[in-house]
Amino acid sequence: MVATGISMAIPLAEYLLMTPAFYFKMFFVLALIVNAVVVGFLLNIATERSFASLSRRERIPLFISGGVSTISWIGAVLSALSLGL
Repeated sequence: MVATGISMAIPLAEYLLMTPAFYFKMFFVLALIVNAVVVGFLLNIATERSFASLSRRERIPLFISGGVSTISWIGAVLSALSLGL
């Protein structure tokens, strides 16, 4: 995903680097990459036990990760749409 994004951005680099929406999109993509690492750590909890059996302390990171994912995907899409390409 990152490699294809870079290959698509290279021809438009001069335009993109002068557009604030591009930086917003890169921020959201970075958040998605970091969240993917976090999901990797949370995967053991989510696959071994039911959500109902989790303590409140175990549920909070799952909710935060889901929120970060949702907000970042929406932000990345809206930023991309505002680039007007």
